[in-house]
Amino acid sequence: MAALIAILSAIGKVVKREMRTLFSVTLNNFFLVAALLAYGALAGGMLPVASVPFFLLLGFFLLFPTSGDPFGKIPPSTLAFWPLTTNQRAALHLASFLFSPIAWLALIFAVILGAKATLAFLGLMVCIAGLRLLGSLLKYRRSYLYRQRFLPALPTAIGQLFRLNLRQMLCVLDFYLAIALCIVGMSYRFLSRHPDPAAYPILAVLIALATSTYAQSLFGLDGPGGLTWYRVLPLRGWRILLAKDAAYMTLVCLLTLPLELKAGITFGLLALAIGRYPSLILKIAQRKWLFASGDVRFGAAQIFFASGIAFAAAQGILFLGIAFLAYAISLGAGGWYWDRTKVSSKN
Repeated sequence: MAALIAILSAIGKVVKREMRTLFSVTLNNFFLVAALLAYGALAGGMLPVASVPFFLLLGFFLLFPTSGDPFGKIPPSTLAFWPLTTNQRAALHLASFLFSPIAWLALIFAVILGAKATLAFLGLMVCIAGLRLLGSLLKYRRSYLYRQRFLPALPTAIGQLFRLNLRQMLCVLDFYLAIALCIVGMSYRFLSRHPDPAAYPILAVLIALATSTYAQSLFGLDGPGGLTWYRVLPLRGWRILLAKDAAYMTLVCLLTLPLELKAGITFGLLALAIGRYPSLILKIAQRKWLFASGDVRFGAAQIFFASGIAFAAAQGILFLGIAFLAYAISLGAGGWYWDRTKVSSKN
């Protein structure tokens, strides 16, 4: 019994540490916009109704990293050395759910909203668990469809870096949030009887905004080993940055194409230009399957500066040129800084 209590205590500490990582969403640009909307409504004496969809979307995607079995967080290699019987393992699985945030939410729903809301919530959890299981099967079986058809090998070193960074970005929740917003925008445009064309740039900017925090930490998923690997490559700094930027802009362009491409491109280019400094200097670390976090100062610049110019670019090509110029300057400066630090690290 003492061993089981010790194991449950360790699981509780792991879950507590995992829950702390979820607070990275508070430094995400999408969350900052939602918080600004809520603050503006409350300051005006109104209910923060406009911010509710933002928080609901963030909360829905946060259910995925919190819906796993807490007992499954123990490494299999460690679990194999524990002298546990089958009954003890089953008891640990059941007891570990007491540490699951999903169990807490289900209990809150049962107390506040009643049995029907709780059943609907648990049904949603079953669907999420099924999606997680499917993702695990694709990961461990190394599906040919995933590796070759969706992300085929590309020629040249730049092409390989582009493919690597595209796969990294698909491991961050920001881009799945952007895909959901794209689906909503396309449904409004193509399924509504009388869609308002003035809403297309707003939806495009909202999609690009959902991805903008990642532009502040393009090397966040690489880690120290990845940075070392980049520095030994026989490539100039601007080419390495261009490969990362191209992967980012590819997703932004694909997601904003059905609505307003010029606004999406403008916002994406300015998000990269503004995020160049924190990406190279601050080196904000990221974790897979969570929302990207950034620096509030640069996030505010991305929200207000990039959004304003993106809305203007939807009306004229001049502002798109300004975004290209700002991006080109940041690419050149970032490449120069990369090459300088690479040489100094060798010396």
